[in-house]
Amino acid sequence: MDYFRDWQSSTDEDFEKYIEDGIVSQPNQNTTLTTDDWDLQAAFLFDEIQFENLSADHIENENTQPALLNVVLSCAESEILQHVEPVEDISNTFGASRPITATIEIRTDKTAVKRIILSTKEERASVRRTELKMMQEIGSGVCPYIIDYYGAMIDTDHSELCICMELMDITIKKFYETMHLLGDILSSTLDCFLCRLSRNIALALDFLVQQNYLHRDVKPENILINKHGVIKLSDFGTCCKIDEIDSVQSSVLGTIAYFSPEIVQMPFKPSTIQGDMWALGISLLEIVIGKHPCLAPDDSDQYLKIATWNPEVPKDIIGNDIREFILHLLNEEVKQRPRSYTEILNMSFIRDLPQEPTSDECIFVNHVIQMSHEFGS
Repeated sequence: MDYFRDWQSSTDEDFEKYIEDGIVSQPNQNTTLTTDDWDLQAAFLFDEIQFENLSADHIENENTQPALLNVVLSCAESEILQHVEPVEDISNTFGASRPITATIEIRTDKTAVKRIILSTKEERASVRRTELKMMQEIGSGVCPYIIDYYGAMIDTDHSELCICMELMDITIKKFYETMHLLGDILSSTLDCFLCRLSRNIALALDFLVQQNYLHRDVKPENILINKHGVIKLSDFGTCCKIDEIDSVQSSVLGTIAYFSPEIVQMPFKPSTIQGDMWALGISLLEIVIGKHPCLAPDDSDQYLKIATWNPEVPKDIIGNDIREFILHLLNEEVKQRPRSYTEILNMSFIRDLPQEPTSDECIFVNHVIQMSHEFGS
């Protein structure tokens, strides 16, 4: 088998860029890799994303022999338990010609595989290179609120780069959609959930800042939760170095519907941590009301809607503390938002939250996740 039979799909410029960035090594066209060769010999660039698991059949198929980076995954005993049908992302993604779809399969070995399909588009190529590099750099389990990274491999049968990571149960988007289908929820329950999410994501974003990074694509689809009530941040393809913001401000990346006002107004201003805070505020409000609060039908309308939108948070659904917090994050003036994630984490209603989710939190989360699976079956 020629393990690199699809290498011609990438350009010479792409390949040279991978080597320059240290993502891949020069491939040997005459080499056949087996499961004993744990080196990532080549990485492809893709424009469609799927999350799934590798079954034993995948691993044993001679056309999909994996080359893993940093770790050997034991898939022989894996069992697929549930399949969630693809869900279309209705939000506008900057530079994307169509929405991204994702397929998630849950299995017993607790490993998810993010499969990214080949593309030679440079803008998307940069995002995929960044995601793989970021997962290698920050996904080592140092921060408990960032998805763990286990390794990467190539599925030559489907020409896909597979990023192996920690398996979570559901996205926050799917979680809140199911939550609202279940009917009225106690204000205290929703408050606690929003505080937990705010704390965990603030800790994750603060960790990125300590590593000199901005996320730039905080949204419910990129926040995951498991049955233990643990909430984690994922998807790091739009991250950038804070000290390199000025050099990349002309290439704004992320999801337009979550852009802050200073990004959509002319002239564009560099991204800041307050931009990620705005996106967190939009995400929290989205959870509260069950839909994006200012979604427009197309990109140009979205820019205008963000620039003119006056945020309003319902008074009768959540408590005053979390309501004022959301409005604080959604202040049009950058300087009027929190100055740091430490400031957020020191707010009493977040600071006094138990370190681990309580039994009541877990019961609520488990019920919503279980109902989501039933609705999706």
